Amino acid sequence: MIKALNVAKFDFLTVKPYSKIFFVLLAVGIIVGLGNQDSYMVPPMFMIWASFFVAYPFSIGERNSIENLLGTFSLKRRDIVAGRYIFSLLGVSVATLFALATVYFLSFFFSRSVELKPLLFVTSFGFLIFSLVISFQIPMYFKIGYTKAKVLTFLPLLVIGFLVPLITLIPSESTIGKLLREFIRLVEVQQTLACMLFLFGAFAILLISYHVSVRIYEKKDI
Repeated sequence: MIKALNVAKFDFLTVKPYSKIFFVLLAVGIIVGLGNQDSYMVPPMFMIWASFFVAYPFSIGERNSIENLLGTFSLKRRDIVAGRYIFSLLGVSVATLFALATVYFLSFFFSRSVELKPLLFVTSFGFLIFSLVISFQIPMYFKIGYTKAKVLTFLPLLVIGFLVPLITLIPSESTIGKLLREFIRLVEVQQTLACMLFLFGAFAILLISYHVSVRIYEKKDI
């Protein structure tokens, strides 16, 4: 575990020169929130942006042969994989803190109170989306490298972006439409349960992705 944390720390040091980009995105988030007058859209937006930063250690590592350097530190490949997932979780944690701070700033600006349940709901849902995206990204990066995988790793976001508009086209009186409407009603009523399910699903997906990445990376020739 200590070695995995050291890998995550090393990743943070390698991406530190690019941290200014995050502050640019923070400013964009505030502007978007002001424009839409909806602070609750900020946490999912920040978490999607956090998924982009997951690629940085792979990109930098590929350009500078950092994988070979890590190999000289007597690190097991399992430690390197775990370190990348820890880096991702710490990164989204930082993004979440900034997102929550932005929510409260926007609420103060618009003179509105922050309702805890809706905030937890959108935050846990954003974390689920983040987990789905990186659980596809990271194994792909370990499998074929950043350069070959960088286009494919946008596939989850494209699928989500494609499906969301399609959902709105489902006839409300159809069987699927009725089930969807009932599901939405249940989620609205049981927001706490929904948050727990989102978080459970997110961590389950990450755990499966981690084991897939370990199997891929341990078989990879470097």
